[in-house]
Amino acid sequence: MFYRSADISRYMKLNSNLLYGLYIGVAMAFTALATACEHDSYDTGDGSLSYLRCDFADAHSDAQCHVDAFLTDEGTRIVPASTVGARWISTPDSVYRVQVYYDCQTFAVKQLSRVLTLLPVSPDKVKTPKTDPLNIESSWRSTNNKYINLCLAIKAGTTTADEAAVQSVTLVSNGIQQQADGRTTARFNLYHDQAGVPQYYTVRQYASLPLAEVGAADSVSITVNTYAGLRTLTLSTKP
Repeated sequence: MFYRSADISRYMKLNSNLLYGLYIGVAMAFTALATACEHDSYDTGDGSLSYLRCDFADAHSDAQCHVDAFLTDEGTRIVPASTVGARWISTPDSVYRVQVYYDCQTFAVKQLSRVLTLLPVSPDKVKTPKTDPLNIESSWRSTNNKYINLCLAIKAGTTTADEAAVQSVTLVSNGIQQQADGRTTARFNLYHDQAGVPQYYTVRQYASLPLAEVGAADSVSITVNTYAGLRTLTLSTKP
């Protein structure tokens, strides 16, 4: 279920206040197969993937650092058929942001991937900002209005030159800007350090910004250097 850098070329390190040394994981092999628990009249029967569902969720770890429950962005609490472990689940009685594939009849977990939690830092914490390009393929506010979610597309590749090289991303806060209509926007820069990792192919990784980090701001803007130049995303924080 979980793979080291030899299988996906590199793992990335997230420079946030909480998350370090995270593995990118597999490039979502089941994405095209994600489906809800429903059937149309043309279905021919139950296959191995008939009840496979994908959700973004907050996962709770038990005393043994195994996930014993999920709270999905739809507000559904899921207790898996059996507890699930992963090398990055290292703190008991804690909450991890995840993407989970599971059978929605048996609640057996088929795949569990960590979603990167972007905790903003102040500009003075970043001595030499790295603006190596990456792409943001999609962005949206979660159904429960707790997160801004991003799908990052990052170039990666294997090399024997520096096996210790890891990429990093950092979300830097640029304060609150007031608009002419009185509304406020929390402004951020998303910095990326390629760290010399070759750019042979694209790895997709999901990341979430907790809206609790932006306070009462009416919207969020995130500026990032992409392969097509600077891009600023602006999303409402309100339902």
